[in-house]
Amino acid sequence: MSKTRTTTKATDQQVIKDRAEFCQTLDDIARKGVELDTLQAAKEAAMQKVLTDHDPRISELTKDIDRLTKMAEQWAAPRREELFAKGRKSGTTALTTYGYRLGQPSLKPANGWTWAKVVQLLKTTRRKVYLVTKVTPDKEAIRQHVKPHKLAKLGLKIEQVETFYVERSTQRDD
Repeated sequence: MSKTRTTTKATDQQVIKDRAEFCQTLDDIARKGVELDTLQAAKEAAMQKVLTDHDPRISELTKDIDRLTKMAEQWAAPRREELFAKGRKSGTTALTTYGYRLGQPSLKPANGWTWAKVVQLLKTTRRKVYLVTKVTPDKEAIRQHVKPHKLAKLGLKIEQVETFYVERSTQRDD
């Protein structure tokens, strides 16, 4: 069962003229919703079939590529000087380019250090500029615990948006 919601502001050029046309519009929404659900279900079934058909082979090929890459790396590691020209980190074959790439630089604690020790040192050596403290309001706690008349003093207000909705009926009149 799907809901269609809009805000109360009408933006379309077409206007419903009477109750009969209003009811007809609602029925059209229901029919189109059923058609939409049917198409989406067919699409999901087709996508699931494609995944079921191809995922095992994709998984198998991925594992094979990973295994072969590790084998190639094990062979290449002790032979870097013979595989790569001086100052180079890559080579080529008829079908591949292979070699070593540097990853993105990242900070890690040095041997014997932990992030907690690093933070403590930064605090005690006046390097707090390197520490990040993110402060955000706990909106849910404020909503639950602060009385509505006191929200204004905090520069806040509670707002609820009313939306128009149409739900298709799933019950049959037999």
